[in-house]
Amino acid sequence: MHITLVLRSYDRSSLTKAVKLLCFLGHSLQTKTCQTWALSLHPLPTKVKKYTLLRSPHIDKKSREQIELKTYQKAIHIKNIQDKKTFLGFLHLVKLVHLDGVQCKCTFEAHTSL
Repeated sequence: MHITLVLRSYDRSSLTKAVKLLCFLGHSLQTKTCQTWALSLHPLPTKVKKYTLLRSPHIDKKSREQIELKTYQKAIHIKNIQDKKTFLGFLHLVKLVHLDGVQCKCTFEAHTSL
């Protein structure tokens, strides 16, 4: 089984706190269950959206305000989880942790033999 957690935030410091917390949860659960996982961290590219607004709605169209919105992203890949119980336990811990200002998208794969 493989888990991929994609974390997105507008604030870089809250994103790094969330990544450290989730990596700590992964390592602590790994030592409790005595399993070997492959936990890797991958930075994803920063997305930048630029907006231009008029300062005054009446006159002076040349007077404009430019706003830039950056979205920081990181991905955590956890591979080689053999036990289904620890897999569900880790997902439950991720769901319980409050990540302020961070969006977490979780995808997982399970390979079965026919």
